[in-house]
Amino acid sequence: MDDKTIVYEEVDAKTAFYDSPKTKKVNKTATEAKSPAKNQSAQKSQKGKSRSKKKSKIGIEYNAPISLTFSLICLGVFIFQHYFLKNLGDFESLSLFTSPTKQGTPLAFSASNPIHYLRLVTYVFGHNNWNQLFYSLILVLLLGPNLEITYGKKLLFVMILISSFVSSVIVACFSPVSLCGASGIVYMMIILSTYSAIEKKKLPLSLVFVGIFVLAQNIMISIDEKTVFNTVATLIGGFLGCLFGFLATPVKKSKTK
Repeated sequence: MDDKTIVYEEVDAKTAFYDSPKTKKVNKTATEAKSPAKNQSAQKSQKGKSRSKKKSKIGIEYNAPISLTFSLICLGVFIFQHYFLKNLGDFESLSLFTSPTKQGTPLAFSASNPIHYLRLVTYVFGHNNWNQLFYSLILVLLLGPNLEITYGKKLLFVMILISSFVSSVIVACFSPVSLCGASGIVYMMIILSTYSAIEKKKLPLSLVFVGIFVLAQNIMISIDEKTVFNTVATLIGGFLGCLFGFLATPVKKSKTK
């Protein structure tokens, strides 16, 4: 009988030991030590939820600096010329935003005038009317952000600078009519976009039609104005777009290499 009572007392002591709060804490720490991965995943999930709540706030991003800055300058120049400088006379008198023309014309290039060197580039910011402005800005804002991602911001800026400079130099040598607007840059962006799509082994038909329609529109404008130099400037931009497509390496390819 004494042996039985001793056995029962030992069992009761064990159950009391396991039910005590101190042993529960020890058991919890032991299970946590055995499964650290589960605890880490739980902590990460809680952190992820808190971060997702923070990231859910909607903000505005200046996602394409070159395209957006170019568009804002064009809009500011147009408003300043047509609404604040109306009393200065004809639009042609504000020649800073028109390209120089050949010798013997009113807007001929003068090597001794430093402003004329600026005009070889700044003419792309000037536009004659709202239709021309909206036409240029819509295409620049549609095509420019993707090109900035593909080729990089600095390289796209250099492409725009070269395209505008080459077109205006050719016009300054041969044309009696000055350029005004960004049609050459727009066509250069269209050709560049097709080249970046060809590298993926797929040619988007929509971009092909856009290029055809842009060229057709410039031809119609040239027929109405009885001058071919608007179309020539557009074709120069397209040719330079082809050249840039051959020579320039996309940013993604250079990083993978």
